[in-house]
Formats: sequence, C-alpha cells, structure tokens
Amino acid sequence: MAVLDFIIYYIVPLASLSLPVFAIIEIRNLVRTNTITTVLNLENEFNTRKTQLNSVSREILLNKEELNNNPDLREALRGDLKAAKENYLNALDRFCFCIDKTYIREKEWKTEYFDLIENVVDRNKDEFKGISKYRNIQRLHKRWI
Repeated sequence: MAVLDFIIYYIVPLASLSLPVFAIIEIRNLVRTNTITTVLNLENEFNTRKTQLNSVSREILLNKEELNNNPDLREALRGDLKAAKENYLNALDRFCFCIDKTYIREKEWKTEYFDLIENVVDRNKDEFKGISKYRNIQRLHKRWI
C-alpha cells in the first residue's frame, strides 16, 4: 500500500509537471518553423518581384533602338519599370517591417540581408531621400549602418 501511495502522491504529480515543459518545447519548435516559413515566403515574394523588375529592365535594354522610334512603347515600358520597381521595394519593405517589429529576429537575419538592403538604398537614392514611403527599409538601413 505504501508503494501505491508513493506513486499516487509523488510520481504522478511529478510526471504531470513534465507535460507543460514538453508542450512549451513543442510550441517553441512550432514558432521556429513558422518563422522560417514566413521568411521563406517573404523572400520568395521579393525574389519573384526582383525577377519581374529584371525582366522589364532587360526588355528595355533589348529594345533600346525601337524605344527611340516608338514613344508609346517607351511610355509603356517606363510604366512597367516603375510598377515592377515599386512592387519589389514594397515586398522588401514588408520583410524589413517584420524584422523591425521583431516578428523575425533581427540578429539572425542582419548578416544575410545587410548587403541587399545596403545595395537597394544605394542604387535607389531618390526613393530614400527625406521621408520615404519605404520607411521600414530606410529605418532598418539606418540602424544597420
């Protein structure tokens, strides 16, 4: 009887205390997996938009001579380029927002994205003068330099 009392009063409560610990570990693993999935989705989105931007840029370069003779085509491609650039910067700005608001841990991603953000700001100085509509890129850039 003493063994049964020992099990009921000591072992069972101790065992039940370990369940929340395992639950917390599992939740932590799920959060980590969710963070990686989020980063990959955001990264995929701005890479897709970068590809669209590159495609429009390539089309402009390949049709340079025709653009001189066709103002309608020139205006259409100029509009496409502006839209593709804006879409790319918006996607990158969303990614920077997630880092800035700590949805994604800054420490883990700074080394990977520092050069990208630095290049985007340097190549698009007109977009980042004064108050920019890409405030999250601008804020993260200032903090990282």
